[in-house]
This record gives sequence, structure tokens and C-alpha cells, in this order.
Amino acid sequence: MSTAHWKELYDDHILDSNWKKLNTIVNTLLKKHKRALKGLEETESHYMELTHSIGEDQIIKWLDEELQALRLRGKHLDIYATKSEEAPSMADIWLSLMSSPSAEHGHSGSISWLAASISIEDAQDLVREAVCQLPIDHTATQKADVMAKQLALQSKVQKHQDEADSFMDGLDILEHCRPFEPVDDISLLPSHDYGIEPLDGEDQDQEDEYINGEDIEEVVPSEDVCIWMPSKLKLGRGKAVGLGYLVEEELQLCQGQANDSLARLRAALGNLAILYRQNL
Repeated sequence: MSTAHWKELYDDHILDSNWKKLNTIVNTLLKKHKRALKGLEETESHYMELTHSIGEDQIIKWLDEELQALRLRGKHLDIYATKSEEAPSMADIWLSLMSSPSAEHGHSGSISWLAASISIEDAQDLVREAVCQLPIDHTATQKADVMAKQLALQSKVQKHQDEADSFMDGLDILEHCRPFEPVDDISLLPSHDYGIEPLDGEDQDQEDEYINGEDIEEVVPSEDVCIWMPSKLKLGRGKAVGLGYLVEEELQLCQGQANDSLARLRAALGNLAILYRQNL
């Protein structure tokens, strides 16, 4: 391809692009104008309500800031952005606890252990979701992927439970723990019919207790294992047995976890709002 051919090709492409812009710019501007009018109509009542609820001095201040932002542009336009105090994340709280341990802190590494506990609970949710989403006619690859996740989770759970004794001061956890209650709403989970006939109540009990005349112990999947944490103790029992510092540390880490979840939720809602506006 010669230089002249390149120039001719570029000219055709640019002219075609500009021609399309000229033809479609009117429709684009009309669509944006209609969207702006609709947005103005939706927000006018809220704007008037906000205006009447604040003082005149504050309104004058806002108008001055707006004029300055329109004149200077750049970072001064940030006044239009939503201002909110960012809540501390789980990582921030983790670092804060590590840098200033409490006076009652009796074990080194308890904060990391609690953070790992919360991480394992999150992993359990993901594995439960993967199990529920496994189709009835699943392939061997799909089943193998789920089993690999379960095995990886099982090793983490086992390691965590082994370390629990050192932080619980030899406490009989099962004696002081609240009974485990599933957190999933069964009605919201997909139900799969595997073609297995349900057993009668009596037959079910016999099936659970005996197989080939031998007692068996029910195997709990790794995603349903109750993770040993101070929050699993009965209400008020943690401080009574001298684990108050663990209860406080877990509470702060859980607050950070909730802040992270809310931040992700706000980001997801913001993305959906942008997509909704684009599709109007």
C-alpha cells in the first residue's frame, strides 16, 4: 500500500466519521435535552424542599461557591460531588487494632485469627452459592470445580478449628456455643429434584443411624461447619469466661466488614444508576 493510498484511506475514514456525527448529533442532543427536562421535573420538588429547609445565609454561600466553580473549573467543580465521610474499612480497623492492642490482650495473633475467621465465613457463603447453582445435569468438570472449592475450604476450616483452642483458653466451645442456625433462606435457594423418593420419618431415622448395621456419624459439609468464634458463644458468656477482649476485637472487625459491604453496595447501585440513565 503506497503513501497516497494511505492518505486516501484516512481521508475516507475521517470524512465518513464526521458525516455520521453531523447526521446523528441532532438526535443525540434531542435525547439529552429530553433526559435533562425529565430529570429537572423529578428533582424540582426535592430542590424546593431543601431550599426552604435551610437558612438564607447558607443559600448565598452555596451560590457564591457555584459561581466560583463555574469560573475556575477544574477541581473546584468537586462541590457538585456527594460528600460523605468514609467509614473505616476492615483493613483500617485491623491495622488500628494491631498498632494499639488492648490492655486485656492476652494472645498474640488473635486479631489475625479473628480476621481469618471472618474470611472463612465469607468463603463458606461463596461455596454454598456454588453448590446451590450446580445444575441437575452437571458435568464432571462442574462437579470437580465445586468439590475442589469444598476441599480447599475444608483445609482452612480444619486449620482454624485447631488454632481455636489456643485462643479460647481451653474452653469447651461446644458446651458454651449457641446452636448453629443456617443463615440461608431455603425458600430463596433453587430447589433441585434429583429423582430420589423421600423417606418416611421412621425410615429416615433408621437411615441416619445405621448403614449395614453400623453406627455412622453425620458428615457436615465444610461450607456448613460452625466456625468457632467469640460471637458463637451464648450471649454474655464471652466476658464471663474471660474472653471479653476477643469479643470486642471481633465486634470491631465485623463493623469494618459491614462497612466494606456497604461500600460495595453503594458502588454497585451507582453503576446500575449510570446504566439506567444511559438506557433512558
